[in-house]
Amino acid sequence: MIAYIRYVFAPLIIRFKPTDDLEETLNFLDMCDKTKLEPRLVKFVDRTQFIIAKELLRRGVRIWEF
Repeated sequence: MIAYIRYVFAPLIIRFKPTDDLEETLNFLDMCDKTKLEPRLVKFVDRTQFIIAKELLRRGVRIWEF
């Protein structure tokens, strides 16, 4: 049940976070060594990174520099 609540409300919570905090969180999650994590945690990290990246793009933040 708690996992379901986290799955549903995490995108809403992320939407109200300051941009700087989201950028720092994305950088932190990028440093995770996914080979040492359990498979379900890897899925959680990937999903969280995707949600944060989508929100940053919505706010007009350039994530990748070319």
